[in-house]
Amino acid sequence: CIAMSASPMANLSDMLSELRVRCPVVSPNVLPAGYDDPEGYDVLVAMCTADRKGAMSQISSVCNLHEECMVSKRTTSADGLRLASQWTCDLDSMTLQLETCSFVCTHVALLLDPLALLERFTRIGAKANELTELAVLFCELNRRTDLCSKPARALEWLQECVSLAYACRVLASGYSEWQIVGPDGEDLRGALSTGKQVAELVERHIAAKSALKGKGAAKKQVATRALDPQKKKKRSSKGAAVSATAMKSKGGGIAKASPKR
Repeated sequence: CIAMSASPMANLSDMLSELRVRCPVVSPNVLPAGYDDPEGYDVLVAMCTADRKGAMSQISSVCNLHEECMVSKRTTSADGLRLASQWTCDLDSMTLQLETCSFVCTHVALLLDPLALLERFTRIGAKANELTELAVLFCELNRRTDLCSKPARALEWLQECVSLAYACRVLASGYSEWQIVGPDGEDLRGALSTGKQVAELVERHIAAKSALKGKGAAKKQVATRALDPQKKKKRSSKGAAVSATAMKSKGGGIAKASPKR
């Protein structure tokens, strides 16, 4: 429960904090009205003032190299992936800061878009099983596995989070001085005016995430080997056998203990 303050800015700050607690991994983006794209493009592509089609073409060529959603890790074809960016609404600096961009499946892309989610919930003839599948995935990704076995509660949780994100959007839309910046605080408005600039930024982010994933997998493999007692045991046995062989070759055999007299 969020206690309402006298200041709209304080209310927005409390609501954003609550949303981050609820959704630490995948959270519906809070973007003030006018900063998202009505044509359905990602925010990064929507910033293009020239050659938007060229940006999408170059981004698609990078996307074709991937076969799984970079967030849910579900395997899918390149045709089933789309570019999605995640943003942080920083009230101290009045910035919309890019956290990351990824190639994601249609389910994750929908979970990042509160307007599309609200439309899906209010659509006439919306299929309950599809909404439940979305809700369970949302809970899994945000570490609320306790709700995954309770579809009705998972759906309620998703609805609460989407409503909270939309309420944050409404309040944030009351301020007009937002600046769009990158992960290091660089201004993205002028830096992403062409399709080539957007595509290059996306490529850098995707390459960095892939490299980080590779390092993480290598560390996990090393840790698994270090903690595997069976492999340790095999190595120890092999080492003992090698030592015994060496002793035989050096001393002509292993000396037997002398019998007691």
